[in-house]
Amino acid sequence: MHEFSTEPADNVDTEFTQGLEAANQRHAADELTALQLAEEVERLQDALDERKYKWWLAGANFDYVVYGEVGSATWLPPQVSHSFETGKYHGGDILASDYDTGFYDTPALELYLQLSLNDPQVGHEDDKGVEDKARKRFKTLLAHDLAVAASSSLEPDRLRTRDACSGLGKKAASSGAHDISETDIPIIRVQAAADGGLAVTFQVLPDLIAGRGPDDCWKMAQDLCFQATQQGSPLLQGAITCKSCSVQLRRERTRQGATLATFVAHEASEIAGLKDYEAAAVRLYTSDAYPFFNGPMRQRIKPHPLKFTMYFLDEGLTKLRTVDARLRPHAYNKVKFLWRGMRNMTLDADKFMEDGGSELAPMSTTEDLNIAVKYSASQCPLIFRFEARGRARGVEIAFLSLYPKEKEYLYAPLTGLILLRVNKVTSDEVMTLGEVDQGVKASAKASDRGDRLRTQLRSIQDEIDALERQKQHASNGGQPLVSVFDVRPMK
Repeated sequence: MHEFSTEPADNVDTEFTQGLEAANQRHAADELTALQLAEEVERLQDALDERKYKWWLAGANFDYVVYGEVGSATWLPPQVSHSFETGKYHGGDILASDYDTGFYDTPALELYLQLSLNDPQVGHEDDKGVEDKARKRFKTLLAHDLAVAASSSLEPDRLRTRDACSGLGKKAASSGAHDISETDIPIIRVQAAADGGLAVTFQVLPDLIAGRGPDDCWKMAQDLCFQATQQGSPLLQGAITCKSCSVQLRRERTRQGATLATFVAHEASEIAGLKDYEAAAVRLYTSDAYPFFNGPMRQRIKPHPLKFTMYFLDEGLTKLRTVDARLRPHAYNKVKFLWRGMRNMTLDADKFMEDGGSELAPMSTTEDLNIAVKYSASQCPLIFRFEARGRARGVEIAFLSLYPKEKEYLYAPLTGLILLRVNKVTSDEVMTLGEVDQGVKASAKASDRGDRLRTQLRSIQDEIDALERQKQHASNGGQPLVSVFDVRPMK
């Protein structure tokens, strides 16, 4: 009787060795013929080769993230190169310019003031980062000056004779969403400059709801650089910024040549105190290697094959929670809607409403509904709308992501979910859900019995509306209905 054996290298793959042992035992018990045994071994070997290939791809992503340089063809993972040729990847359409690009990054600037760190109006910050009232007031006044100057940079009738950063003549584009306040220009760091002056690091933040995108932020940042060179400019007329001697971009709008150290030196990483191995774990998760994080968690495999990398990812996400609270303190505890799209997925809404749920693996969401709709496109689309605030909000990781266009907010493993309501809408109606839903906001305040009854009545009405939509769906030639689950994350 012939018994198949493994090569020493295969002994590290438990699934293969256990499957082979089981097949040999069944053959010994005459449950499998020699031909059936050979076919089973061939199936196991094919599955092993497939896993080896996926691990090889994961290794290519690891090398790129840890040792590679952005823009270098030498380090680009082969499957990524292939996706550029086909124009497709796991999230849909892709261009080579979408991969690990700085186009969606937030501009950061360095402002140099002719002030001393010991000046009373600058205030004080102790070794633990606690600021006194004078320092807080100084940062507020400074942010106000910068906001006034930045707002003026995109007035439609304001002609730029020269852009200080690009050297190109231009006229700023006009829009209705360029109003910016001091809360949109966080002052990240105030420290003594080498020449004895004051060096201030700040950012210009985008606002998806207000319609202020990366283009607007970079135009504002470039104009602030220009204003610092022009006598009489709004920047040099500010109460604090009148003492400006220069404004410089901390980085250009590109990641070309960036290494892991570049991402560790990012302002968000510095605020969070992120280590290089934690930044690497987050970047690796955004690559094609994410199934190696999620699969074992969902299958409850112990120990996790990437237990240390998984631990570093969790630790990194925990640290990064502090960033949003630091950069957007005014909005941190306000509701922010995030989205997650899933293809060909159904859930038992009644059981979910009664018992709640939990995602064992890390959970990706986005602030852009269009991205979620793309991910859910199928015959049975499902979209989660997250009513998130404070610590229950996912971590913004676009600055680390290999696919920053996705505007990803990532939740740590074991995030709980409470179902608030279920919407059944046509694909044409989905985009209207991007507007702020006052009903969902009100549900967050429902605490007494009367509110709970009204919520139940609303759910019944939702079911009636869904039935009406299903009838309309049948009469409209079969356009698939989209299930939208309103949930509240619990961490």
